[in-house]
Amino acid sequence: MLLLFTTSAGADLILADGGPTGQWFNPERNGEGFYVEIINTGGNQQIGVAMYSFDADGDQLWVVGNVPIGPDDEVVQVPVFQFNGPSWGADFDSDDLNTIEFGSITVRFPTCDTALFSVAVEPAVGLSGGSYSLIRLSDIEGVECVEPPSAPTGITPGRWDGDGVCFNVAEDGMSITGAGSTCANGAAFAANMFGVSEDTGDCSVEFQCPSVWPIEEPHSPQFVFGVLWSISIGF
Repeated sequence: MLLLFTTSAGADLILADGGPTGQWFNPERNGEGFYVEIINTGGNQQIGVAMYSFDADGDQLWVVGNVPIGPDDEVVQVPVFQFNGPSWGADFDSDDLNTIEFGSITVRFPTCDTALFSVAVEPAVGLSGGSYSLIRLSDIEGVECVEPPSAPTGITPGRWDGDGVCFNVAEDGMSITGAGSTCANGAAFAANMFGVSEDTGDCSVEFQCPSVWPIEEPHSPQFVFGVLWSISIGF
């Protein structure tokens, strides 16, 4: 029997609501920035992302991309591309256009004024990727941004028991403690830490105890029953 225990800072902005539209940057990297736009294309919503930066030689590097989004999407990976070829002015010829796969930008917006971007670069480009913490530089007049729900404050402290599955929640309801977490069959749980996801900022811990079916319902409706149980605690 496995129990998946997930901690999260709370929900992110729903992209389809349009709130992230605007310019974003990191003040410590002034001169580099991102533009985000939620667009409607014939009744289908997409997110467009542009990054304005510099290559290894200090020359301007602009990449852009867009991808469809669903009504409940909070995190999305956007393939982005570079373009070159045509000349400025009267000599412009679309047939000269070259499209270069640059990589992807994974975006999420924990609040109306903060963003977390992860840039992945194709090996052929010859640059390294990275993660970016951004703040809003501008918004769009008439586009309202509604803050996501606050993080959960925790779950009820005390002993949580199933048939062979159990753990003990600390008094603040925000963490699991070893004390009092021994299963009824005498075995203490084993915990495996899986670290923090770069895409979502969530982390997870897997707890295991020998189990006997059927599982007895614990005293909280926050459990999802089956071979995998999940519960969320806000940190």
